[in-house]
Amino acid sequence: MLNYTEEYRNKGDYEKAFKLYQERFANPADFTFFFTGNFDEKELIGCMETYFASMPTNNAKEDFKTSVFKSFPKESTYSELHFGADDAASWVGLGFSEPIEWSEENEVMIDVINQSLEIEALEVIREKMGGVYSPMVQVAATKYPTPHYIALVLFSCNGSNTDKLSDAVVKILANFSKKGPKTATLEKVKEQTYRSMQEDQQTNRYWHNYISTQYFNGDDLNEMNQTKAIVEKITVKDIAAFMQKNFKTDHILKVYMYPESGKPAAKGKKK
Repeated sequence: MLNYTEEYRNKGDYEKAFKLYQERFANPADFTFFFTGNFDEKELIGCMETYFASMPTNNAKEDFKTSVFKSFPKESTYSELHFGADDAASWVGLGFSEPIEWSEENEVMIDVINQSLEIEALEVIREKMGGVYSPMVQVAATKYPTPHYIALVLFSCNGSNTDKLSDAVVKILANFSKKGPKTATLEKVKEQTYRSMQEDQQTNRYWHNYISTQYFNGDDLNEMNQTKAIVEKITVKDIAAFMQKNFKTDHILKVYMYPESGKPAAKGKKK
């Protein structure tokens, strides 16, 4: 992975960073606090009155500006980097992003696609092709600044295999668009989802993240009660239809990182 150089670190402005910190926490009037766990409510209220209610505030309110978000490139983009020792592994990063309609059904579908891609990428580029140890996959939906999903696939490999393995991942996604993942893959995803839901809901971390995320997005707290039914109804054809509508494998952000004196620019793969 990339390392920050001493020159880069020396560009840091401590005074500016501290000033920004002070500005962000100078007025907690519009802060929202979430407490999750097994606690005595009266004792908690007492602590809140002591430590929160006593903080100085004013009437100013803030909101984030969507204009400061860096959007996904409108055109396919290829970048090649050279860092590290000559015997270091090369890295491949693939990114995809498109707008989607914001709904609980689409959020669940994105998660199902994420798990399906994890399974099939592992089967193809590690177990069948033997090209990587373990690919990292993340497909997630976000509501802000506008509803969209972003899909990221990251893996290390031999520098001579960057194109071949990248093409294999894109082919998996293209197959998802044509006919969806394998039936066995979807069944495994459903089993994983039911099991993780049951286990996660026993933890404070799950409830804290769920409640705060629903609040931030302005979504109904009861959506979680629909998740299992939505997952149960999803078929491979549903996934294919969703992919055809919302996924473009020819709109890709591709980054290759080679050792300092590694493989030259990949021919024909810069689009």
